[in-house]
Amino acid sequence: MATESDPRVAPRFGVSMPYVADGREGQTRDLSATGLSFDSDTAYKVGAIVDLTLHYGLDGHNFPMDCQVEVVRVQPCDGRFTIAARWCKPFMGTAGDSALDQRHADRFGIAVPVTMDGGEGETLDISETGILFETSASSQPQVGSRVAMTLEYTLDGHEYHTRCDVEVVRVEQVGNRVNVATRLLSPLQAPQ
Repeated sequence: MATESDPRVAPRFGVSMPYVADGREGQTRDLSATGLSFDSDTAYKVGAIVDLTLHYGLDGHNFPMDCQVEVVRVQPCDGRFTIAARWCKPFMGTAGDSALDQRHADRFGIAVPVTMDGGEGETLDISETGILFETSASSQPQVGSRVAMTLEYTLDGHEYHTRCDVEVVRVEQVGNRVNVATRLLSPLQAPQ
């Protein structure tokens, strides 16, 4: 949850993802459901609206994703700037807009360890509405089941454990592992 010293309400995931803004390339530092931070040569003004194209890889493909952010903080860092920004509106996906694709939010390929009743796994991607993770076939949850899981990650030298409840919507066997697609039953919240 937000505090006076840290107003963020969504957990951040350390993700270095290429982006292009104003014709310049850079790398993100982290992403969350509500915003991101990125390195830049430009000292944007707080309140500035910036058009970004994020480039992320998923399943061996590069997916450009157009988005618009509002700058909320600018910090000098080693002759450059770290820009913190919040999403202005939902993503304007430029790839994967298919009527056959039932996903309602853009996914980010992020590998984060997870624990749950009966097993462990690792995320393959996370979105605002769901999580795809891989686990062993022996700890495979059933479609329709509700699972309490904990995401475990380190950010800025601090370990975080974010608990979430999900509903299993798809299970796919991949060799001796299974991919489990889930729907978040409530939004991911920043750890206390």
